[in-house]
Amino acid sequence: MKDGRILERSSKVLTVEEQVAGRVWSFRDVTERRLAETTSHRLSAIVASSDDAIVGKDLNSLITSWNSGAERIFGFTAEEMIGKSIMRLIPEDRREEEREILFRIRRGERIDHFETIRLAKNGRRLNVSVTISPIKDSNGRVVGASKVARDITGRKKSEQALKEAMQQAESANRERLQLLERGA
Repeated sequence: MKDGRILERSSKVLTVEEQVAGRVWSFRDVTERRLAETTSHRLSAIVASSDDAIVGKDLNSLITSWNSGAERIFGFTAEEMIGKSIMRLIPEDRREEEREILFRIRRGERIDHFETIRLAKNGRRLNVSVTISPIKDSNGRVVGASKVARDITGRKKSEQALKEAMQQAESANRERLQLLERGA
């Protein structure tokens, strides 16, 4: 249509004693459905191509979606994780975090850039920054959560190395100052 709407049409042949009696034409506006499909495809492509782990879970902590970024960061395939508990990634000493996260998600809260530790398939502890958002159904009821996790292990190691270097420099400066004070 000239107004931008997308119409779908179909025709049915009506027969009386096996003779064509006429045609029935019907038109249905499918603009919104096509727009939703296009949006869904675009969002799926964004999630699939992200370097960050993007994980969906239900309110029982069962994983419902797992992108290739999650595979790369954690080492588990989607087949190994979908339907399993997110607790598989959480060290024993951090299990209370998940309970607190679920409590806040159920209230509709978003959690931004929460830094924590998670486990890779090989048992390695990873420093991650996690943003968690509620997933709502069409009635606005919270039904799950979307987690975006970024591996910040390299950054944390760099920060620790810088901190240690600064402490060494401060210690060396104190020693020099003490030597100068004794010599003065």
